[in-house]
Amino acid sequence: MMEHLPVLLVIVPLATALISPFLSLLSRRLSLTVIQCAFLLNFIQSLLALQRVLSQGDWHYWLGGWNPPYGIEFVLDGVSAPFAVVATGIAFLVSLYAQPFFRKDPTEREPRSLFYVLFLLMATGVTGVCVAGDVFTMYVFLEITSLSAYGLVALGGNRAVFAGFRYLILGTVGATFYLVGVGFLFAATGSLNIADLAALIPNLTNSPVVIFGLVLILVGMGVKSALVPLHFWLPDAHTQGPTPAIAYLATAMLKVFSYAMFRFLFTIFGGYTNELASRALEILGWLAAVSVIYGSVMAIAQTDFRRMLAYSTIAQVAYIPLAMAIGTPFAIAAALLQVLSHSMTKCLLFMLKGAMHVKMHTTMIGKLRGMGRIMPICTAALFIAAMSMIGLPPASGFFVKWQIVTEAAGTGKYVFIVVMILSGLLNAVYFFRVLENAMFLPPEGEAESHGSSCRDDAEEAAQVSPHVESSVVPGDPAPGFRGELPILMLAPIIILAVLIIVAGVGSGWILDNVLNHISLPGGGAYYG
Repeated sequence: MMEHLPVLLVIVPLATALISPFLSLLSRRLSLTVIQCAFLLNFIQSLLALQRVLSQGDWHYWLGGWNPPYGIEFVLDGVSAPFAVVATGIAFLVSLYAQPFFRKDPTEREPRSLFYVLFLLMATGVTGVCVAGDVFTMYVFLEITSLSAYGLVALGGNRAVFAGFRYLILGTVGATFYLVGVGFLFAATGSLNIADLAALIPNLTNSPVVIFGLVLILVGMGVKSALVPLHFWLPDAHTQGPTPAIAYLATAMLKVFSYAMFRFLFTIFGGYTNELASRALEILGWLAAVSVIYGSVMAIAQTDFRRMLAYSTIAQVAYIPLAMAIGTPFAIAAALLQVLSHSMTKCLLFMLKGAMHVKMHTTMIGKLRGMGRIMPICTAALFIAAMSMIGLPPASGFFVKWQIVTEAAGTGKYVFIVVMILSGLLNAVYFFRVLENAMFLPPEGEAESHGSSCRDDAEEAAQVSPHVESSVVPGDPAPGFRGELPILMLAPIIILAVLIIVAGVGSGWILDNVLNHISLPGGGAYYG
């Protein structure tokens, strides 16, 4: 069974997506149990695959016994295996969080069977992109990922349908650019296999067909990864969709497009050993720098915690192409560490956004006053997530920023240093507003009581006549939900908060082990 692990990483969530609707007809509890077991099994499989790669090197799997470049090849290496662990781990934690969330939040009670089918398909696509050994198979999995994401966003309600439709239109444009670009590369080389392309492309980089193909691919991936100025679909999509769906979409799913860029620019085109890839990386670096500043500035202007997270995602995801543009082994390792760090941090923040909605009936930043009294554990987790986003030790985000700044200084890219410092300062500004309201300011009712006793009178009247209903005040804990969250909602939040600190403290070990299994062009090959 172990020898088939690369393909099982894809088959397990895909098969579960196909059978779960039929299981739900028999028993909803049985269906949810099978789904949970599938996500857990998928995570364990990815850990075993990573252990195999770390101990024995790259793992090549040929479907049907057909040798590449003619057959379909799955590959796990020092880049794809850690990525798969992050993707499957986040998916498992989100699946734990989703069940009690949909029960507790009456405003987001969507068809749960459809949610889990689409979620499983999205997890299938993300993992499939990681293991794909040819660019067309990668396209197929990218589209599975995207199509399921469109549906998940549309599950959020009336406005979410419009956001999902706009996401669909722009995502289809991006996918078309990618597919046409792949067609140009195939026309120039006669191959779709990544290892084969890596051997053929260096001799063809002056070909207009190859140049145009790479431009189309990068534009397509730029749309899907929300690089400025191709980002305008993201804020609405990340604001309107169901919270568990966005917790995965904004983390593991959004990063597969940066992963695809990495495969083309470094694995196929050779990174800074190739003139065409060098120019593309320089342009990508500047676009990423603009995205970092733009996303951070726009996040400051938001009054809704959801939209603040959406714009901060634009900035934080751009750290990955920014690190790739530096191009050194440690910078690439920092990009992978950012995949881990941001996935955990942003997933935690979206889970906390759901907690705010369930417990306080609001996600408006100004209405979060007194959150620390209502949900002390969640507020502590919010503080840890803010530390990571700002870049304060010992959170993992600090070590990502430090590594990027160090490598930028070593390569003379001083503008990137300024960008990273500004990003940290801007992150501090918009997270301070959230922390100030959640941790330091008293609840609105308590603040008002200094000038008026109206609220006290209302509470006294409610005690005298318990049958009298009172309206829910935004910022107050929901009736029946005083105290912390249900354990299945709270457990993923605690786990992610702890892992952010553990990943920060252990970042040196992570970087060293990642570097031992990354071979940049000029010092080895990823595939072959």
